[in-house]
Amino acid sequence: MIGREVGAVRHFYCYVQNTADGKGAWNRTNLSGNSQLWWGQARLRAENSTYYNLSGYLASITSDAENDYVLDKIRDGMGDPIAAWFGGTDNSGGEANLSNATEGTWVWSGGPERNDIFFTTASGDTDGFTNWRTGEPNDCCGSMYNNNYNGNNLETMGGMTEHYPNVGGEHYTQFSDQISGTGYWNDLFVPGVTYEPFQTIGYVLEFSTNWPQPLTPCGNGSETARLACANYFFPFELVLDDTSYTDPDMLNLCDPNPTDNVAP
Repeated sequence: MIGREVGAVRHFYCYVQNTADGKGAWNRTNLSGNSQLWWGQARLRAENSTYYNLSGYLASITSDAENDYVLDKIRDGMGDPIAAWFGGTDNSGGEANLSNATEGTWVWSGGPERNDIFFTTASGDTDGFTNWRTGEPNDCCGSMYNNNYNGNNLETMGGMTEHYPNVGGEHYTQFSDQISGTGYWNDLFVPGVTYEPFQTIGYVLEFSTNWPQPLTPCGNGSETARLACANYFFPFELVLDDTSYTDPDMLNLCDPNPTDNVAP
């Protein structure tokens, strides 16, 4: 798990690739059988992930430094930047906790920034950090809604239901890959697509030590309490004797469900 310190808060990120159990993305003709995750499925899995006592969510990118940090560390097996879902939306899907998300008003969907507005399309006002590609967001392809894809058979997990938009168009953020310019954002419709530079075969998962609140207190009375004893603030000095080892996979040690929680 890749950690980043911002003041007293620690953030952890990983890229989760999943092409095994999604509904499939748009291939310019129909929804393919490639099992890519829809944005709502990615969000559902992210918010049902835990790292020790922390709850996961689709990443909220709130600064240039965070954008660069994530993209520098989260790459594919060849070391190239990826196209991946993250947590911005301008559609509430009828969810009360996303009440600020309306057409052209973009909010973060999870974590401590949930429902915080970061961009307004009509005025171009930036209430937070953005890194849109030129011409984005452009809210394409509304005619596909409930026609080429629909909200039938939404998944449930951990008492949550998969998010689905209540109007057509492109309402969800993704990083586009290196072909489109490293680290630029694009808005995309909920199923995603199968073609570059926008093919989303995974998502960026984030955990923060200030989410959720209140955190489970540290103790030895239960497994949950033991998990809360993970010391995110302890500094480590690492020395790599073999500095020639630069495999990008060493930067993506993603273990959302650690097992080193045995009672002492």
